[in-house]
Amino acid sequence: MHSAAYCQAFLDRSAAEAGRCDCPLQFEHLRLQQESSTRQAEMTEVNKRLDDLAGRIEQISKQRGENFQAVPPPDPWARATFASSSATGSDAWSNYKPAANAPHPARPTTNASSPAQPPPLQRQQPQPQPNAFSDTGSGPGSAEAQGTNYNNVILGGFAKDTPRKLIELEIAKAISLWDPVSRSSVQRTTVFGQRARTGMVCLRPLPVDQARERFFQLKANFGHMLSTNTDEAWMSAEKSAEQRKRNRATRTIRQMLEKIKGGPVAIEDIDWTRQIMWIGSCRVVAANLASLHCQPTDKICSRATTDDYGERSTFFFNVTGLASCTSTQPEAVEAAIQSA
Repeated sequence: MHSAAYCQAFLDRSAAEAGRCDCPLQFEHLRLQQESSTRQAEMTEVNKRLDDLAGRIEQISKQRGENFQAVPPPDPWARATFASSSATGSDAWSNYKPAANAPHPARPTTNASSPAQPPPLQRQQPQPQPNAFSDTGSGPGSAEAQGTNYNNVILGGFAKDTPRKLIELEIAKAISLWDPVSRSSVQRTTVFGQRARTGMVCLRPLPVDQARERFFQLKANFGHMLSTNTDEAWMSAEKSAEQRKRNRATRTIRQMLEKIKGGPVAIEDIDWTRQIMWIGSCRVVAANLASLHCQPTDKICSRATTDDYGERSTFFFNVTGLASCTSTQPEAVEAAIQSA
């Protein structure tokens, strides 16, 4: 009997220990069941949302006609596959995104029987204004129209910090000498600031080609009629801020080149848009090294300039070509460039 009781106690203790060993396994099993239930609930909710979106797309496609195209909703299972199998840092949505050079999908066409639909794309695009800065043009010289507004005329040549009233008075006198048709196109005159060097005449807006033709007629007929407090007077179309910066830098380099050359640089030897200067047939200065068209044996040096507004620019000089054109030694030319 004693032996039987001992054996029963041993079996009970072994069963208890086995039950304790099974507790972690049972807990893990319950946790996995709970997580599985949660995931299934989430997937059920996702499928409901996808079905709802598919129904909306189908409804919209019926309203907008047969040409309507929509991007299909992503497959959640495929998304999970991409996320787990893609490399670190890759985009899981790359299969749904168009390639960088792929054409845009065609926009849906509108139906006249559905007034609630938005107007076609071409009606939503803003129409170009005739007085906007032009970057296109037809016919010769269209490249010169980049950054230029020919509907606004700049009259300049006044000394620095000339009083505003004096500039307005001289511009009014110059306009009074224009013919009646040209005077009738003037809408207003403007001088920016109490002291300035230029004034602006705003003309009735015209399309680019017509505005350019009108401007050059005004310049040819009346460009010399402005009286200033200096030895020069000029008429120009309004330039963009970037073009004005380039012009100031080109003007500074022109003065340097005239000192080195020992004489004036003709206006026809300057390309203000591309910032290139010639002496004879040789390109001697350019804002871009490639624009010099120099030979491999030519010596090149650069020079940085700062204009009155603190804007900094760099130009490249063909020392060899400049020395040949001025009958000067290249060393002397380079020294003159750096000291000018």
